[in-house]
Amino acid sequence: MKKTIIGPTIEYNVEQLLSSNSTAEEVTLGNRAGVGFRTLHEQCMLRNHTLNERQGTMTIWIACREDLSSFPHWQHIAEHHPDYRDYVIVTDRLRDRKWQKSAFSIVWSGGWYPVFWAKFYRGNIYMDAYDPPRALVTANHYYFHRETWQQLAVSWNRDESSYKMYVNGVCIGSSDQFSGPLEEHPGGRSLFVGHPCFLIGDLEFYDKVLTQTALKDCFMASSREEEQASIAVLEKTYGGKGLKTCEFDPGSWQLAYETDFPEEAGLSDFYIQGNPNAHQWSDEGLEIETPEEMVDEDENEQSQVYYWLKKWFEGDLALSLDFKIHSRGGLALLMLQSSGMQREDLFSDHPPRSSGSMRTVHRENVRNYHLEFYREMADTRNDVANVGLVKDPLQRPLAFQCLDRLLELGVWHRFQYVQEGPRLRGILNGVQVFDVEDEPFQYSGGFLHCGYVALRFMKRTRMTIRSLRIYQTP
Repeated sequence: MKKTIIGPTIEYNVEQLLSSNSTAEEVTLGNRAGVGFRTLHEQCMLRNHTLNERQGTMTIWIACREDLSSFPHWQHIAEHHPDYRDYVIVTDRLRDRKWQKSAFSIVWSGGWYPVFWAKFYRGNIYMDAYDPPRALVTANHYYFHRETWQQLAVSWNRDESSYKMYVNGVCIGSSDQFSGPLEEHPGGRSLFVGHPCFLIGDLEFYDKVLTQTALKDCFMASSREEEQASIAVLEKTYGGKGLKTCEFDPGSWQLAYETDFPEEAGLSDFYIQGNPNAHQWSDEGLEIETPEEMVDEDENEQSQVYYWLKKWFEGDLALSLDFKIHSRGGLALLMLQSSGMQREDLFSDHPPRSSGSMRTVHRENVRNYHLEFYREMADTRNDVANVGLVKDPLQRPLAFQCLDRLLELGVWHRFQYVQEGPRLRGILNGVQVFDVEDEPFQYSGGFLHCGYVALRFMKRTRMTIRSLRIYQTP
């Protein structure tokens, strides 16, 4: 990395934190050179930056030196290296790499799904980014391929509480746009850039928010053809371009369960876990409304809610659900093929759970396909609709897809899930959002093919559901 540029004319030198036995080296990869390190305790130091201005854009060229995907949280590793899944690339905090204590940082984390984020406040992601809402921009399910240069950009407009993240001129993440003003904290005077897993190339600051078009032009002007090939993949995943249209046709499938949630029938088919007062009946179906704020993400959480269908399913399964969103900023998910960790019946072998916390989905002894079909929470990209699928609690991400717009308020939407053996498909409003296989022998067990189905609604979610249909093959 040679220099930073602020605006078109003002230049600052970059000083490296070099000791007499420094591991820093300049590495040429393709047509671009970058600085690499072999230790977590050395970085490049930038004595000047513009991150504390009211608006601006930061761009940085990075190349990962190995493939990066998610990996489980292993306690025996965490005992020796608690943050081993968090790769701190840029921070305003010297030496100790504690991004939680920094006021600005860019981090890639290989958690239960890989997340790339930039934060403009001191604190953690959970639960600090929620209450009060803070200046965080996240890109979900982001993977790195080895030895490929990418231009990362982060833009900010404090007056509009707008923060965005781009890779190669494609928007991959945005800040929460449904919580009002976002709290942010001034960053330190200097920035520290570098990580053993990344080469660091040119870094630039601009005194305005660059548009996606401007960032793409910048990337195209100085990148190679093989680097430009990534744009099509990014635009499909994060921009919803080129998705197939399709619809699930039950055909020879047999209807195994159906309900339109009539008031006279109540919810006798369901076990309610968490908030018992989150639902009421309307002329259109079952209306769900959860509070603006959650109490806590612990075993006593009572603001969020699960509706467990009290029916065990075996084998291939297809599901269709109609839903109407009434306000912005919530999250709704399905838990599919849910059982105990050794295929046992959840409700026969374990005490019934009472907390509405997310823990049941991904941090307890309930294996399931965790399928978020409506995502507008603070830690997700919520300027466009997107869908995520994770095999939990084994923490294996299976699919992620953005559409090119938000789901419209006040109209009916339909989500369909179809599982045939290990093949899993998701269809939202007639658009295929995933078609993947859960391959066995991948360190997360075999594909799931028995168990219960649950609907879960997180905080600040208001929607009506109807026409739940579940099918199985003969």
